[in-house]
Amino acid sequence: MSQFRSDSVAKAGEIRKAATIELFSGVISDTPIDTGRLRANWQATTVNPATGQLDAIDKNGSGTVALMTNVVNASQDEQTLWLTNNLPYALGIEYGYSSQAPTGMVRRNMARVAANIKKHANRNKV
Repeated sequence: MSQFRSDSVAKAGEIRKAATIELFSGVISDTPIDTGRLRANWQATTVNPATGQLDAIDKNGSGTVALMTNVVNASQDEQTLWLTNNLPYALGIEYGYSSQAPTGMVRRNMARVAANIKKHANRNKV
């Protein structure tokens, strides 16, 4: 029983991280691109959401995804993970200001969370 418990906790942590990376990556890649600043300002953190803005550009999102993945993979199972974008126009983009993302970035990816968790759980059975 002790080994089963240990294996189950480890698998749950793997599922949590994989589903979070998929969710956050989807938000980042669905962010419309003009200059690349909006995409670069997605900040993954633990404990508290980010409060500042970044002076960065990331048109393809690979750098932002890499930073986010590092934060998620380094997180502990009990930690809350945040993905925050503090640019003043991010909320407007989320709610249809851009024809590139008429259904938003966060909302459309949140709609897939349950399916993503189930997919990762099926891959990581104990």
